[in-house]
Amino acid sequence: MKKITRIIIWALLSIMMQVAVLVYLDKVLFVDASNFKIVSNETVDKNRDVDYDIPNSAENIKISDDARFISYYENEKLMILDTKSMTTREILTDKGRKILFSDWILDENILMIAEKVPGNNGYNQKVKILTYNVRNDFESEIKILCDYEEGIKVDNIVSSIKTNTHYVGISRTGYNSKIYRIDINNDVKVIANKVPSLGKMKAVQRYDVLIYEDSLNKQFYSYTNGKVNKLKLDNAANLTMIGIDNDKKIYMGELSNEKIIKIIYGQYDSDESTWSSFTLEKPKDLSDIYLSSNDDILVNDNLTGTVKNMTTNETIQYEGKLLQITDKFICSINNNQLIIKSLKNNK
Repeated sequence: MKKITRIIIWALLSIMMQVAVLVYLDKVLFVDASNFKIVSNETVDKNRDVDYDIPNSAENIKISDDARFISYYENEKLMILDTKSMTTREILTDKGRKILFSDWILDENILMIAEKVPGNNGYNQKVKILTYNVRNDFESEIKILCDYEEGIKVDNIVSSIKTNTHYVGISRTGYNSKIYRIDINNDVKVIANKVPSLGKMKAVQRYDVLIYEDSLNKQFYSYTNGKVNKLKLDNAANLTMIGIDNDKKIYMGELSNEKIIKIIYGQYDSDESTWSSFTLEKPKDLSDIYLSSNDDILVNDNLTGTVKNMTTNETIQYEGKLLQITDKFICSINNNQLIIKSLKNNK
């Protein structure tokens, strides 16, 4: 009996020691391995030149936020360049369909697309809104939005990512624009009708808030809580919209001779007298000023090939002609070669 007891005790001790060793390996020895963040090959963490010649006929070139994919139009065909595999492909549409608009969704390798598609009877054409995942060629319909008429134009599509809300601006022959709101349930509502000339549209990522511009009358409006309100701006005729951040601060450029000379910013629904401002060192085009998702203001100087972060005062150089700035990268074209450069300091 004593022998059996000793055997059981030794067996239990052995099991306990094995468990202790496993716990040690898991919690101590392999802690770095288990918590190690694997950096995907698809992520660009350092400067790199993409050895790819953009066609001279390429139009409307746009880069995804992580610079993995680039879209452009060539002979009215929507093309996708994968900067990892260096392959290019066309986004094909079925017969009778035509792409009217495309743009990258923030922080995603997904395109928001508006298409002209045949109706159920094959004759009455419609405008359809969909997403297209370029990684796996997966298309997901959001909504058949409205009837298609000759001369119709999809001016813009902006999304509030956190609220899963999309705003679509559509004009007819450039005037009498409508803004459609598609909510999380894919229900559609017209929130602005007969906007004389729809200008810029910006959505807040954390809230169901849209700011848009009537570029003909130089007025700015907000949509929130089911209502449209005109922004009370004393100098609206000399302002242009740069962006709006996650805290609902709107950034405006004050114009002189069609150049931005000053940036003013504040809560979109607050009195303008409470806003802040700073004057730029040189007058700039709107295309030279970017608002990052971190609320940093980036200003491009195309003469020196530098971008300055007005928040941190850091500058970074690039080669060639600036194409686009994302949150992490500067994209430029030099002798038809696409160059992607990190916004971080070279280290």
